[in-house]
Amino acid sequence: MVRVGIIGCRHYWYRGCPGFHSHILCFQAQGEQKGPLGRLREGRIVSLRPCPGCPGDRMVELAADMLARDYVQVFALASCLFFAGHCPRGEQLGKKIEAAFGLPVLLGTYVAADKAAGLRSVRRAVPGIPSAPECLRRLGNLSYWYSLLRG
Repeated sequence: MVRVGIIGCRHYWYRGCPGFHSHILCFQAQGEQKGPLGRLREGRIVSLRPCPGCPGDRMVELAADMLARDYVQVFALASCLFFAGHCPRGEQLGKKIEAAFGLPVLLGTYVAADKAAGLRSVRRAVPGIPSAPECLRRLGNLSYWYSLLRG
């Protein structure tokens, strides 16, 4: 088993993943063996933490803490760091972590960094869970029916 530590974008950490508004896509990438994280066949996510914040100067310190507490063997900078060029220093920070600890750093989890730079978000259809527009449509219908009942 390879112990994986993911560092996500602090901005998206509190607002939700740009793909599904939760941190589920990194776990799905590993489970379905898709994207950069999915290529680690024996990988297991043991740590998931937000970046200390822009401009990422303390990311190496965060990686050191993950290494000490969670015994991380591979670091992954989450895809959300790279969406729409959100973190222009992401690749540079990944190289700093590699140099500091001699451990590999994946650039992206469910979408590779170079592809994520051109995206604002991703949409994934998850079986049994309606899309955001469908949820809004259903909520709108419920509000309408509720207003009729209240009369």
